[in-house]
Amino acid sequence: MTLKNKINLSLPAQILEHKTWVGLVAFSILIICLIVFVIEPLFIGIKNNSEDLIFQRQQFTSLKTKIKNLQEFKVFSQSRRKNLDKIDKLFINSDMPVEFISFLESVSQDCQIPIKISSLPSKREKEDPWPSLNFQLSSFGALPEFLRFLEKLENSPYLITIQNVNIRKFMEQGALPGDVNINLSIKVYAKANQIQ
Repeated sequence: MTLKNKINLSLPAQILEHKTWVGLVAFSILIICLIVFVIEPLFIGIKNNSEDLIFQRQQFTSLKTKIKNLQEFKVFSQSRRKNLDKIDKLFINSDMPVEFISFLESVSQDCQIPIKISSLPSKREKEDPWPSLNFQLSSFGALPEFLRFLEKLENSPYLITIQNVNIRKFMEQGALPGDVNINLSIKVYAKANQIQ
């Protein structure tokens, strides 16, 4: 073989090696592009979807727990409705205490002692669990009737605290022996959502 033939024979081998190298580079670029543009976004999407699924599952579990608690409370409140109504009636309506004042007037008539009712400024103290209204009751009459009046107040359907009782002998003309002059300060608790 001559030198000219050797050059000709080696040229196709170099071209062949060059094509392989170009093919390898092209194939590598194709694989990198496939990884960067297809596989990586696919994995990122799978990761994001799985995180979203975990969050939604937690939300669903939380919502399921809230629904269960709400249903249990509904059953509880229905079974305790009578007691809740009784508790609600313990407190007067501070905006319109007419029902409570009517109660006081009715009890005073039953006990045969006239009363004068006046409202006192209400001041909520730190130890008070609920808001309240204060009233001053003034009356005169026989002591046994007044004690009966106090007993009816104590057994009333309202939540009442007697704050001050002042009893003095009734000294006016026409007074019977044993008649007393009475001043009574009471605190009546009101519904919490009405007084600030």
